[in-house]
Amino acid sequence: IHALTCYQDVLNYHKKGKNLFVLSSSIIPGSGMIAVNKPKQGFTSLTLNAATVYFIYTLAQHNLYVNAITWGFILGQKFYLGNLALTQKLVEEAEAKQRQVLAKACENTVFQLLKKHPLTYKK
Repeated sequence: IHALTCYQDVLNYHKKGKNLFVLSSSIIPGSGMIAVNKPKQGFTSLTLNAATVYFIYTLAQHNLYVNAITWGFILGQKFYLGNLALTQKLVEEAEAKQRQVLAKACENTVFQLLKKHPLTYKK
C-alpha cells in the first residue's frame, strides 16, 4: 500500500523551515544561500552587500550625502532584495529537487510491484 500512498507524500512534501532561509538571508545577506548548499553564491552576495554598505558609509563620511543616498537606493536595494529573491528561488529549487527524488523512488516502488505482480488482461 506504501507504493500507492508515496505519491501523496511527494505532493505534500514541503521543505521544513523554508522561511527561515529567507529570514536568515535578510539578517546576514547570503547566509540563506549557504544554508541551501550554495556557498559560492552566498559568499558573493555577502561580499557585494558588504562592499555596498562600506561604499555608502565612506561616501557619507566624506559628506557626499546625495551620492550615498543614490548608492543606497540603486545598488543597496538591488543587491539586498536580489539576495532575498535568489534565496527564495534556491529554496524552491531544492524543494522541487527533493520532490523529484521522492517521485523517482515512488516510480521504482510501483515498477517493482508491477514486475512482481504483473497485470494481465482477459478478453
